[in-house]
Amino acid sequence: MPQNDQTDLTRSSDARSMLVLVAGAVVYLTLIPFGVRVPTSLGAALTEVVSFDALTPAHMVPAFLLALLARAGWGISPKRAAATVMIGLVSLEIAQAFIEHRHARLGDLVAQSVGVGLACFVRPPVPSAWVWRSAWAGVLVAMTVSGLVLGIRGQHGHTLGPMDTTFRLVVGDEHGGQRPWLGEVHGFEISAGDTPESADVLLSYAETPTEPPWLGEGPHAVELHPADGGWSSLEPVPGLCRAIDEARGVGVSLDLTPASADQEGPARIVTLSKGLSYRNLTIGQEDDALVCRIRTPRSGRNASSPQFVFPGVLVAGERQRIRVWTDGGSARLWVANERARERVSYITPRDWLGLRPGLGNAAGVLALFGPLGLAAGMLLGPGRSRWIVGVLTPIVILGVVWGVSLVLDRPIAWWLLAGSVGVSGAGVALSASLGRGRH
Repeated sequence: MPQNDQTDLTRSSDARSMLVLVAGAVVYLTLIPFGVRVPTSLGAALTEVVSFDALTPAHMVPAFLLALLARAGWGISPKRAAATVMIGLVSLEIAQAFIEHRHARLGDLVAQSVGVGLACFVRPPVPSAWVWRSAWAGVLVAMTVSGLVLGIRGQHGHTLGPMDTTFRLVVGDEHGGQRPWLGEVHGFEISAGDTPESADVLLSYAETPTEPPWLGEGPHAVELHPADGGWSSLEPVPGLCRAIDEARGVGVSLDLTPASADQEGPARIVTLSKGLSYRNLTIGQEDDALVCRIRTPRSGRNASSPQFVFPGVLVAGERQRIRVWTDGGSARLWVANERARERVSYITPRDWLGLRPGLGNAAGVLALFGPLGLAAGMLLGPGRSRWIVGVLTPIVILGVVWGVSLVLDRPIAWWLLAGSVGVSGAGVALSASLGRGRH
């Protein structure tokens, strides 16, 4: 094969490979249910369709790249490339209308149309193979780092909400009385803010009254009335739910006397919930363990995955003062004003990939660190340096990301480090085979 033909074939192959990577990123970011948009009515959903925001113009960039790479990879006309890309983008936007927490947006389509249109007037570049590979490596690294950043930001764990504002405040029982808590709540307090030390008190209730209602203090305090052996507000508490939703963390302080160390549960001591399957916040008991559940985009409507369990905390017949603070991804416990324990639910690859347990984490490691090893290998020639850099690159990047996560108090599991080494090595091997015969 003539040298020029072989080089042109290589560039076309590289363009198609980049197109697959960009398309994969667009599909993932478009369809994953981030849990940050929750309409409460049809009107709110329709408003979202026609809305524009500061990020809307950013949709031009991937649309531009898709159209340009389609032309470079297959040599098709600008009109054909534009039509093909727009059909795909419109289909993805329509699919968003059927995904919880996502919405089809006209503004996004307008921005994408502009990006595709601009690609029609730009001639696909014909750079050297090294430039193609550098661009490919840049896309791979950007995708991988973006995935890590999503995990650190905690769209699926370390972010409170979205809270349901139709729930009541219930103490000592579930709304409906299906699973009563055996004990007595003498008083409680709910606070919210950035840290446990700086949190603002939302409501506070002192010793239970001899006659109802139970009156509290604070900006979101409401009257509590006897209900199924406990206490409940007569109406939903939307202001309290919104205040928790807008905070970085929420704390519940309890003055209580458990009646049993064999409590069926988790029975709800203090809760914002409705029935067995819907809750915003619950501090409960199961056996002698204190259980904390908080709704996040990751934990779902029942706030049950994950939940934070502190065994051996509740003592039957003993009056105790307990405080729990959670930011959705971690929970801290104080007993008698002494900090006792902490539980952390680490963000894992399957969380940001939206995968199920089991092989989900293995697939997540592959998606996170395989591209890094591949990217490192694409820029190097044959020899040991390709393997060394390919293995060290994800470790160094993960180390930096880990440091940032500590500063932002957003943890990532250590076991990702071990998984990154083997997968990145495989990526280097693949890049070596892809690099053979290239110019």
